[in-house]
Amino acid sequence: MHYHSSHAVTLGTLAGLVAFPARRRPPVVLTRRVSFSLRRNPLARLKYSFRVDHVIAVADGVRWVLLAEGLSPRRVSVIHSGIDLSLFDGPRESAGRSFRKEIGVPEGCLLVGSVGALVPHKGHRFLLEAAGELFRNEPDAHLVLVGEGPLRSDFEEQARSATLAGRVHFTGFRRDIPAVMAALDVFVLPSVSGEGSPAVVKEAMASRVPLVATDLEGVREIAGEGDGALFVPPGDAARLREALEALTGDEKLRERLARRAREKVFDYSAERMVERTEEVYERVLSRRLDAA
Repeated sequence: MHYHSSHAVTLGTLAGLVAFPARRRPPVVLTRRVSFSLRRNPLARLKYSFRVDHVIAVADGVRWVLLAEGLSPRRVSVIHSGIDLSLFDGPRESAGRSFRKEIGVPEGCLLVGSVGALVPHKGHRFLLEAAGELFRNEPDAHLVLVGEGPLRSDFEEQARSATLAGRVHFTGFRRDIPAVMAALDVFVLPSVSGEGSPAVVKEAMASRVPLVATDLEGVREIAGEGDGALFVPPGDAARLREALEALTGDEKLRERLARRAREKVFDYSAERMVERTEEVYERVLSRRLDAA
């Protein structure tokens, strides 16, 4: 059995206790996708050790958190979550134009975007602050926030400020992320914590959209040491604005980052993820047979 979320671990463990005696239970693999510490929740710590044969961490940073909690290095592997790269291949200009038209951004205007739930640790507040300063010198720039969450009304209020009014677009949750990426000139990941191996970063890289991201370990692990993205400290709106200004004012820099990011993203294909996951299954089954 392979659990992919905290709720799945809880339900699967309870079901396993009822359905299988200890000696007959199937091997259990669990995937950990976020870098939050387990120490704040004793029950969560138990989930990752009780009747769990192996844990897949989606980034090195997530693995180190698990090791710090006492898990054996032998029981933890790193496998980045993969994306379907074919969705981001080929010409998508018409999809990008359609998305811009839908949200009311004219062709030729600079469009900065971010995709993610509107929750505190995603850092949208700092992106809005940075955009407010950026827009003073970029009269044709717009920002689109794709995602839904409990802070939407707060951010909509923030977006009514003088420099942001009419230039920030909230779309809610969307599934057509390739079209969104095709419309963007710059993608921003402003998260302040909790990111493991964010799919949206890989989707931006696959789309050849230059990336500005907060310097979280999992994100740097994906995009590379400075040649696949511009990194800024988490929660620093001033540095985020500076990075955006650097990209908007340098077309060659945007092209270089986008090209290098596209080269790197092939390491994070769905096919590679499946291959590595199958290897984990084989190791777990082999250990179970050896112990029989």
